Amino acid sequence: MLIPCTTKGGLLNCLVEWILLASFFSPVELHAGSWEGFQPATRYALGAPVICFSPNKRINSKMPGIVVGTNGKGAIVFRGFDGGSFQQQTAIPGGFVVSVDMNYFNADTIPDIVVPSYWGGSFTIYLGASDGSFAPGETYLVEGHCTQVVTGDFNEDGKVDIAASHNGSGQPLNLYVYLGNGDGTFSRFQKYPTQLATPTQIIAADVNNDKHTDIAYSLSDPGSGVLFLGKGDGTFKEPMLIAAVDTTSANGDSRGFSLADINFDGNLDWIDAQDFLDSIIVRLGDGKGKFSQDTSLYFPGAFDVETADINGDGTIDIIASNLDSVVCFLQDQQGTFSPSATIHSAHGLVNLLAQDIDKDGFPDLIISNLDSAFSVAINQGSLSAGVDRHDPYPSVAALFQNYPNPFNPTTVVSFQLSAVSDVELTVYDVLGREVAVLINARKTPGNYDIRFDGSNLASGVYYCRLMARHTDKGQERAFVQTRNLLLLK
Repeated sequence: MLIPCTTKGGLLNCLVEWILLASFFSPVELHAGSWEGFQPATRYALGAPVICFSPNKRINSKMPGIVVGTNGKGAIVFRGFDGGSFQQQTAIPGGFVVSVDMNYFNADTIPDIVVPSYWGGSFTIYLGASDGSFAPGETYLVEGHCTQVVTGDFNEDGKVDIAASHNGSGQPLNLYVYLGNGDGTFSRFQKYPTQLATPTQIIAADVNNDKHTDIAYSLSDPGSGVLFLGKGDGTFKEPMLIAAVDTTSANGDSRGFSLADINFDGNLDWIDAQDFLDSIIVRLGDGKGKFSQDTSLYFPGAFDVETADINGDGTIDIIASNLDSVVCFLQDQQGTFSPSATIHSAHGLVNLLAQDIDKDGFPDLIISNLDSAFSVAINQGSLSAGVDRHDPYPSVAALFQNYPNPFNPTTVVSFQLSAVSDVELTVYDVLGREVAVLINARKTPGNYDIRFDGSNLASGVYYCRLMARHTDKGQERAFVQTRNLLLLK
């Protein structure tokens, strides 16, 4: 059931809509074969409000880890363990950390960290060591308060670069691009002025399907967001406003957002939380960098969103947070979203991260709390009557990050299929030229590991693309996912 936000009728209408929505948040009855929801969340208490998370990446040879950004204690590295638990490992000094990212900044295979300093107007590189520690590297200045950082190979030379944005504080707003030298240091390359509002979240992805990395961010005003289309040489086109909003009767921010192929047409869509509209807005992408509004989901005080196939039915669902709850909007096979039971309730919920922490094929949730903690909710997956939850076949198709990455000269590409599918697994260079066909055949459901040998290729970034087509109830469905491979010789 789709519940739109229609506030034009005044406060009374909004209250009626909220009462109707609240009725959907009561516990739902689950049957054999249905999604079992989440386990009770595990709370990790810290000495400062939690603001943000890094993407879930390996911090050693076996298990992943996350970096938690706080208001008061800087960044803290947590090492993951079997079963989805975490343990604090390393503290990185700092004050108010609005965002943080992990990537490989030098020639080893140990992740490094970039941490912005809001009050310092800078970001600092921390290089990872084999014992799990991180050594401070260079600090790079930006004008104003440094708010958001994101990593990617913007000039396609095989080295990781950094983009940073800032809060203007009376200064013109800029997006800064620093190009990586491959040894853990960076050179300032470009500054892109824009008078648009301060970014509240930033994502690097190929939005217009030209195989160049673009930069998107949401805004601290009622506008939806901004998109910088990358040219592949480290430069970007003039920023484009995703959607303007009539601000005469609207106050608040466009908060967190997600980029995902929500309707499986091969194009990234823009899903954002807009607290002043009490809505989650879904804008469908055309694959060329433009978006058109398709769906509005009513959610009071919407703060952040994540997208993932939460219940393993092959469709992308939306997870949303406000200050008091986290709710999953499940998508059915016809593209309609319905709110499920409340996943987690506590005051001060802010940012979300959806990752498969316990490696069972179902996305789990990490939720930040402004009351000096973060929570981890493990997805219980689906059950069939009389059958253990670990089904022999995956419930959803997926292409996983290759390991090791960076690699020299071989790496393993892993993927899974949920149905008998015609599979194409292909590797391309940064110009879009095909360099290897790893699979071009029909495959049965299951998990696959394919070794890729780059001995005959030059160092640099490559793209591994999985396309799997199958027929479901007479309707053809296509799954497409791409991963970046980094070859370092």
